[in-house]
Amino acid sequence: SDIALLSYDAWCVEHPEACVDKSSDIGALRILLEGHYLFDVIDLKSDFTKYKVLLLPDNIRVDMFLKQKLDAYVALGGKLIASGKSTLPIDTDRLNADFLYDLGANYCHTREISPSYVVPNQALGDIHSAGYVVYAPSERATLRESGKELAVVHTPYFQRTAQHFCSHMHAPEKYEYDGVGVSEGCQGIYISCAIFREYAENGSLIAKQIVSSAIDRLLGDQKTVTVELPAQGIVTLMEQSSENRAVLHLLYAPRIVKGNSKTEVIEDCVPLYNVPVILNMSDKTPKRIYIAPEGEDIDYTVDTKEKVHFTVPIVKLHAMIVIDY
Repeated sequence: SDIALLSYDAWCVEHPEACVDKSSDIGALRILLEGHYLFDVIDLKSDFTKYKVLLLPDNIRVDMFLKQKLDAYVALGGKLIASGKSTLPIDTDRLNADFLYDLGANYCHTREISPSYVVPNQALGDIHSAGYVVYAPSERATLRESGKELAVVHTPYFQRTAQHFCSHMHAPEKYEYDGVGVSEGCQGIYISCAIFREYAENGSLIAKQIVSSAIDRLLGDQKTVTVELPAQGIVTLMEQSSENRAVLHLLYAPRIVKGNSKTEVIEDCVPLYNVPVILNMSDKTPKRIYIAPEGEDIDYTVDTKEKVHFTVPIVKLHAMIVIDY
């Protein structure tokens, strides 16, 4: 897997007194699944060094044990994506608390006014530059001298209350700079709002776009699998070294929510045709690619960066592709 999600639930087991909201894991999982990333969910005792990018969702603050593991991880070149209060020391109430890693920002305080507006710039990827409302809690941070600003924050003109009425859910955006929205430093990327909670609770598309852009920016050419699937598609890649092969699984079915229990049901089998796939096989040169169990060969090409390109002719609920090397 390219990415590890350090579970907020697992962090809460060690720090129940500091645990606030557990929706961050849900938002992170949905973004990673819908973005078709290869990832593992890990706990504090897992081996961080196997992964290229480590996600710290919204409120994972750092004690001495976690600091030792993160120090070793970033020393080996690993990259962090932290949001909200993540990477602050566990005793965040002390004066002059700051992020423990260089993610391009310095910590100030929690914003009292809500919601906030995140305004991305071109460095964050193919996202139109506009003020996108975020309802989840947000932290105020300033840009470090060596940091790169990928998005800024604007606030509403005022906090909507009975004394300050606005006919909408919140007051309009005030076009004044109010700190970092997304920043990048030498050890990764920081997102100032609780972006994973935002996606879990509100399903905000901009939340998924910001996280996906941050991941893609850090992975760069190291991304193992790139596949064009709808959001409800799932991709996994299993390597069988003893058999000199890798097995790619593609799954897709539209799910319908039914009943008061909100059960997700697969009712229709909608096939996908000609699904493009790019594999970064690094030092492994494929000898054959075929559909299992049928054994039908798939044509492929290898580009100048040694990435393998091929097209899966059909995904009907599930397609299994074997890459012999």
